[in-house]
Amino acid sequence: MNNLGNYYEHGKGKQTKDEAKAVEWYKKAVKAGNVSAMYNLGNCYLYRKGGLPWDIEQGIKLQQKAAEAGNTNAMCSLGCIYQYSEAEKAVEWFRKAAEAGDGSAMYRLGRLYQYGGGGLIKDEAKAVEWYQKQQKLEIARLQKGFKN
Repeated sequence: MNNLGNYYEHGKGKQTKDEAKAVEWYKKAVKAGNVSAMYNLGNCYLYRKGGLPWDIEQGIKLQQKAAEAGNTNAMCSLGCIYQYSEAEKAVEWFRKAAEAGDGSAMYRLGRLYQYGGGGLIKDEAKAVEWYQKQQKLEIARLQKGFKN
């Protein structure tokens, strides 16, 4: 169900792009407990997709549920949401996502350490450490892609 929603949202495969249908499928998938659908439907509320009203509270609630279930995209998304309002919460979510292997969160943590953002003390060594972890992850993904 979530995959079908994704196909409609982005117009993949033989599906014509139809965000309203995507939302329908995401809602069905959320009812079935699909964690990725929670993240996707949360984004639909946050970015007014599929005819949904802009509902930050509902979007964050769904992102939170997905993040707590281990979805690193949702963790990183929450980091971005909180980055300018609740910096410590943002760092917490970026760190959880980075430690779970999310390259985007690794990069964002590196930036926060590099410039001393999010309540973190500026620490270039830690910044480099997170940047290197992110680079190793990306190189491994590229190498895997070349083997296929």
